[in-house]
Amino acid sequence: MLAQIDTPLRLIGGAFMLWLGWKSLTPEPPRAAAKISTRDLLGTTAATFLLTITNPMTILSFAALFAGLGLASTSGFTGAWPVVSGVFAGSMLWWILLSGGVALARHRLPEGFTIWVSRLSGAVLISFGIWAAISALV
Repeated sequence: MLAQIDTPLRLIGGAFMLWLGWKSLTPEPPRAAAKISTRDLLGTTAATFLLTITNPMTILSFAALFAGLGLASTSGFTGAWPVVSGVFAGSMLWWILLSGGVALARHRLPEGFTIWVSRLSGAVLISFGIWAAISALV
């Protein structure tokens, strides 16, 4: 069944990568970073957490994680809370390091760095798009 839609999926995927690559080759000028207060930061963190926790892939990932660790067979809060709090702490640490690293590096990189990264990404996407389209047609 999947073999029947392989060619159209490759063509559509290749066309989408070509479009994304073209958009990346012509980037918009960088915008100024938004100014937020501590109160806004707490609200943004809560909203991001709620959006993440309601994502179906997140729910399925947690279900697989709990089943893999044997927590699905145990009942109660005591078996799951260390895993949930560990995943939460790890996710928060990742986002703090990622956003903090970007904030620090942003001021140390040359002026046109983002434009060249965008152009390079666009060229890579266009290359993959062409490759996907050719592989679908051959």
